Amino acid sequence: PTGYYCTKGVFDRSKVCFAGYYCLSGAKKANEEDRLCPSGFFCLAGTKLPTACEQGKYSLPGAKTAEDCVDCIEGYYCVIGVSTTYLNKCPPGSYCPAGEHQPKL
Repeated sequence: PTGYYCTKGVFDRSKVCFAGYYCLSGAKKANEEDRLCPSGFFCLAGTKLPTACEQGKYSLPGAKTAEDCVDCIEGYYCVIGVSTTYLNKCPPGSYCPAGEHQPKL
């Protein structure tokens, strides 16, 4: 089932996927490389799908908890996408204080 991994075709409730990764059904390892939690999201242990950081925050790939989500960098604004966070440079004529999800004029 999702959130768990199975070895040798046997389900064991103790085989929860590692924090920093998410597991779809059929996972063979607790930390499959192609299921590393993407930028802008965090993945608790046993996560089925990544959870987005709050608006104006981002995280590096592999984030494990909401505390791994930090304010967007000053001079940039953060937009949460479907599978990543876009760290966009503040456009000319605008300013972007830390933690913003859109430029200010």
